[in-house]
Amino acid sequence: MSPHQVIHLVEATSTYGAGFSSSVSSNGPGGSVQGPQLTIELPSRLLFSNSSGGSLPCSATGQPAPTIRWLTEDGDEAADVPRLRHVRQGDASLVFLPFRADQFRRDVHEARYRCSASNAIGTVVSPQVHVTAGE
Repeated sequence: MSPHQVIHLVEATSTYGAGFSSSVSSNGPGGSVQGPQLTIELPSRLLFSNSSGGSLPCSATGQPAPTIRWLTEDGDEAADVPRLRHVRQGDASLVFLPFRADQFRRDVHEARYRCSASNAIGTVVSPQVHVTAGE
């Protein structure tokens, strides 16, 4: 760290989850950077019909711009499941597509998810959202 940089580390708890928000300000070359912050409040539950599908939005700010990922209950990245679940490019929403009753998968349709935003400064993770699909 150069003598022209100041690091601010603030512990924060909000409706967007608990974690650390940090920023590094620099008066020298390279400008300033800021840790990621979630900018949307997620519900604690998402209930949707198998005939309509559903989605969970997630967005975050930070400098550099954070990468948004969706995590399963065990902390793994929620991979795309063809014709059932994917992360929409552009707005990073976790999308649950309409499905037939015989396509129900407990690990997709009766599961808990978290939104994670990461950049060079750190990572923030939302509280869990319990997803339930039904008829």
